[in-house]
Amino acid sequence: MTHRNTPAAGPGGPFDAPWDVSPEETVAVLVGIEEYAAGRAWQLDGPVREVRELAWWLHSRGVLPENIHSLVSPSQDPGSFPGRVHGADRNDVRRVITSVVPDSACSMLWLHWSGHGVVGHDHGRRLFYADASPADQQNLDFDDLLRTLQSSLVPHLRRLIACVDACATFSSRLRARNTLPHEALPRGTSRHGQEQFVLFAARPGEIAGTVPRSGASFSTAFLRALNEKGAWPPDMTAVKDDLWRTFTGTSDRTAPGPTYLWTQDWSDGQRVWYASAPAAEPARGARKPVNNLPPSARLVGRQSEISGLMGRSAPGAGLRVPIQVIHGMPGVGKTALAVEFADRMTAHRPDAQIYIDLHGYTPGRPRLDPGEALATLLLLIGVPPAAIPDAVRDRSNLWRREMSQRRSVVVIDNARNVEHVEPLLVSGTETVCVVTSRTTLTGLNGADYLPLPCLTRSESVALLTGLVGSERREAEPAAFVRVVEAVSGLPLALHLVGGQLRRRPALRLSTYAGLLADSGTTTNSPLPGMDMTKVFDLSYDALTPLAQQLYRALSVHSGPAFDAPLAMVLLDRDAGEAEAAMDELFDQHLIEERVEGRFYVHDLVRQHIAGTAASGSDLTPVRERLHRYWVIRAEAAARVCGSPSLYDRAEEIGDEARPPDARAAVEWLNREWANILAAVRTMSVREDHHDVIRLAAALMGHLRDRGIYDEGTEVHSLALTSARMVGDDHARAVALENLGVTHLRGGGFHQALAHLDLACATWLDLGDRRGVARTLDRRGFTHERLGNYESALHDLRRARAYFEFLGDDHGLAQVLNDTGAVYWRQGRYEEALSIFSRALALREELRDLSGQAATLNNIGFTHHRLDDWPRAEAFLKRAEEMADTAADRQLLTVVSNNFAYLWASSGKPRAALRAGRRGLALAVSLGSHYQKARALDAMARACAAAGHQRWAERIGAEAIDKFQRLSVPEEAELRSFLAGPGSGAA
Repeated sequence: MTHRNTPAAGPGGPFDAPWDVSPEETVAVLVGIEEYAAGRAWQLDGPVREVRELAWWLHSRGVLPENIHSLVSPSQDPGSFPGRVHGADRNDVRRVITSVVPDSACSMLWLHWSGHGVVGHDHGRRLFYADASPADQQNLDFDDLLRTLQSSLVPHLRRLIACVDACATFSSRLRARNTLPHEALPRGTSRHGQEQFVLFAARPGEIAGTVPRSGASFSTAFLRALNEKGAWPPDMTAVKDDLWRTFTGTSDRTAPGPTYLWTQDWSDGQRVWYASAPAAEPARGARKPVNNLPPSARLVGRQSEISGLMGRSAPGAGLRVPIQVIHGMPGVGKTALAVEFADRMTAHRPDAQIYIDLHGYTPGRPRLDPGEALATLLLLIGVPPAAIPDAVRDRSNLWRREMSQRRSVVVIDNARNVEHVEPLLVSGTETVCVVTSRTTLTGLNGADYLPLPCLTRSESVALLTGLVGSERREAEPAAFVRVVEAVSGLPLALHLVGGQLRRRPALRLSTYAGLLADSGTTTNSPLPGMDMTKVFDLSYDALTPLAQQLYRALSVHSGPAFDAPLAMVLLDRDAGEAEAAMDELFDQHLIEERVEGRFYVHDLVRQHIAGTAASGSDLTPVRERLHRYWVIRAEAAARVCGSPSLYDRAEEIGDEARPPDARAAVEWLNREWANILAAVRTMSVREDHHDVIRLAAALMGHLRDRGIYDEGTEVHSLALTSARMVGDDHARAVALENLGVTHLRGGGFHQALAHLDLACATWLDLGDRRGVARTLDRRGFTHERLGNYESALHDLRRARAYFEFLGDDHGLAQVLNDTGAVYWRQGRYEEALSIFSRALALREELRDLSGQAATLNNIGFTHHRLDDWPRAEAFLKRAEEMADTAADRQLLTVVSNNFAYLWASSGKPRAALRAGRRGLALAVSLGSHYQKARALDAMARACAAAGHQRWAERIGAEAIDKFQRLSVPEEAELRSFLAGPGSGAA
């Protein structure tokens, strides 16, 4: 079978075959559910046994026990399993998927699910957790899971093998409501370079996976096919063909068996089989098409615009295709036209149909800068995260090279200005770029400009007729025309009017037209001669007083989304009242639910909200409640996560604001991050300085641990400005220290020193010995990174004296650990081991898992330098286990890189490359430039050890460039290594 590799360092590198995905690089998640919370009515027989047999099969093929995760809910004694066994309820499944799989850094995921599920007629797949019941239908959205696995949450994952054995007749017994509850999985940016092979057997109304005559389950047949193939990795095309023959290749069509079999193979080719001959296989070897276009909106008219775009963008004999710029007022249908055009271009540009929103005018959300946009686009077309350069210019050049040979259309939506969009543009014979903006974007070279007017009267009539029906138009033709004329051909307004009329079928059109004509105005119109507020006012007037209150209160919320808890804060009401008000806004099409439970507001509606709020009651109490909500919830999350704010006022926090555990706290911070960032910015603009100070300080642990360095720098800079404005020296010291640590974590060592110097001086002026000790330690650590070893030891000695005076064993252990690192750098290995031992003893007494792991890592790397490779490996292994238990991703990155260095030196280049790839993936996910450089350094040494000199030089050059930008001594060390005799292993 043909595989398409996604090498970590470019095509043709040392990471291609024969060093393909090995069993050691595979993580397995195997779910078998027999016993459900619903009781005996849902009980199944066999899933746990099937999972156990598959787990032993994977173990026999060389998958490491620590990478085999069986999630089971047995109805009887489940027997013994290799690897780790977990429960199968909602929390267990989500924890393994969102934490265990990403932290494994394995290149392939083997996923198996055996239990109850629902397959709708649209092939939508939902799988029920063990704690599901008719009253609480907790489920996993399998399509959402596939999207998560194709995101930067798991940047190292290159392949997926999935088999889902779920019964679809279950829906009738469950009597599931039309809309099952949905809880989205966290995910990063899209990453479409992954190979997937998915088998899913079930058809609504039938039993999934019962083999004719024998009655064997689908999972059993799957395992039998795997056993017959034998090899690793298994030939999944052959396995798939065997399954088809097993289930549909029999002459007995009366026996029970699945008549529906869905597969998605390595090349993303999809097949849906019924009981008939198999369809032709998709062509192999071609580049995988990419299409992330949003659903097309109802488009009426615009035929001349579509024809013009198609004509100017039609493929020609080597002719350069101009960039298409569609500009016009908000709500006029620019995005709908661009997406429709891109969809129609599929036949001419089959390789990719790509969409990206730059949020140039999205209220409450910062525009997507060109660098972030380019990273998103490169991941989308399959460029590995490790291959994406840091500089915007380099990203732009790579994007243009990648797209130069693809017959593609790219929609770049909502651009603010020329500088915002120019780095993303591709000009040539193959790719068509379509840009939308509210401005003309004058100055783009090689662009054709299409001003988009409002709809004509006839087009408006056609659109509104489609929304409300011809019968209603024919009943009152004159009034229908008056309604159309009142909204002046703006598609957004026509859709809103159509929605209002559909909900009130008894309302006469003449009455509605009069309401439009008589309604007052409160805001400026985007269109001369037309007032959009007349449309919005009617929707607003139809609301109950409580829903109107929520509508006005949304003016103080600057974030992109809101949910029921936030509505409760805005209204100061209970959940039932808040949800009722939200339902009204939703019914009036004033908000939209893009993700279940998360609501968004169109920018034109936001303008109306602002005007309505300005003419209403004072919203200061609402704003104060909202700001307090963000501050208190963030401080509570920080305390639960063990990273309390340095500016924590020790305020009592109620149970309603306190997350139940650290995992829930992190999930809340991740989910609300865009809102929190918008809140900090709004607080700063409104000069609510004390709120800025408290919120920024509370976010420090999350920003540090998740590697959010750029936005962390912004947040702490705003806090520093606020502290200076109110003259709060304590707050100023906190902000300076947090800025220094943020720069340190991100690799900005010189900026870190500058801020830590000021923080230390401020703490000293305040007489805060603990603050002085912390910043001296961090400053010493920064000097060590930069190679200033004497300065490092000077600061660390002073920090040690402070910590000893304070009796702070946590701080003392940290400073001892950092001092040992300096000794290690100086080649004083025995002294380093001695002081590391003291640090380890302290951390063991304190039961500090992350601290122990950090010191064990340092001991291991010191033994590596002493050429005591077995002891080095043993200590690093202990460090890795503890870091994994502590879920310390930063430390796991360091340990992975140190394993790579060790194995490159000790004659294990394949293992070194695997560890280096894992370290690189983790460093990319954390945004650590220093650890990215170290991973590349170790991989270059592994290539040299394996005799791949050209690749050693190529990867080494990239590492040297990163080290040089960081001004660290590793640059000279790597140059010396690559220039050494034969450039062999160190």
